Amino acid sequence: MRERLNLFLRVTEVFENHGYRLSEACVLSNSCFDFFARRGERLLLVKVLGNIDSLTETQAGEISRVAATLEAAPVVVGRRRGVEELQHGVVYLRHGIACVSELTLEQALAGEHPALLCYRGGYYASVDGEQLRRLRQAHGLSRPALAKLVGVSAKAIYKYEEGEAGATFETALKLERVLGEPLVKPVDIFRVPGAGQSPAPPARLKRLCRLGFEVLPVRKAPFSALTRGEGRVLLTKLAKCRTRDVEERARLLRSISATVEKRAFILLGSGRARNISGIAAVSLREVEEIARARELLELIEARATPGQDAGG
Repeated sequence: MRERLNLFLRVTEVFENHGYRLSEACVLSNSCFDFFARRGERLLLVKVLGNIDSLTETQAGEISRVAATLEAAPVVVGRRRGVEELQHGVVYLRHGIACVSELTLEQALAGEHPALLCYRGGYYASVDGEQLRRLRQAHGLSRPALAKLVGVSAKAIYKYEEGEAGATFETALKLERVLGEPLVKPVDIFRVPGAGQSPAPPARLKRLCRLGFEVLPVRKAPFSALTRGEGRVLLTKLAKCRTRDVEERARLLRSISATVEKRAFILLGSGRARNISGIAAVSLREVEEIARARELLELIEARATPGQDAGG
């Protein structure tokens, strides 16, 4: 726990030193993110782990869905994999999520991206396929001839050129030595993932589907779902009624909403609160009386506290 806390504090300092504004930290156990970081148009979903091997496939899937919907790049920052320290300049893939050390993150934020990927027990480099083809042809080499010089198959050379496979670190170095020019492309760890399949929403959220919204449930986050429709994405929190815990969660939600620049609202099972800690509140009964998605959006907009919540 102390290891993760110390790393977390250093990581937040790294982001702040590079001009990022951060949302408040999410304190939920096993949350799919710790905070969001924004600088200009770049939005990052950040998770800090002492051991990156603790990231489960379920967590990674939820991270990817949330990041894709909010157009954020997911980044896991860790110290080790198992008992082995993470190497500088290497991106470790865990269930498709980029995991890096604190130093690798800091240099990537400064524009110096890592060159190697580590997965399936080996180190791989992304080869510039077009450059490889150009240099091979300029040297008068066929794919089989180049393959023989570097000790791989002609099919492997074809895959490098077409961008279908990464080369091992050793093979990438051999290609560069034979062809005399750099071929390795840096790894961009700040890429927005594609959206994966989302589970079905719970019954109370299905009422939003009736209005024409798409509802993407989220299990481990300060919000219960991401609601999409009419060109908008809303952070949606389900609550039975207004309580002190809901008010605390709303304050965290307000910070996240401002950072990701998406409106948020609380869907109440009972009560008729209009606003909770700066977040618009709407009751299930009110939703039942609404006929169109646009009406709900207008109601949320009217109840959001100016300057406290985000647009979008």
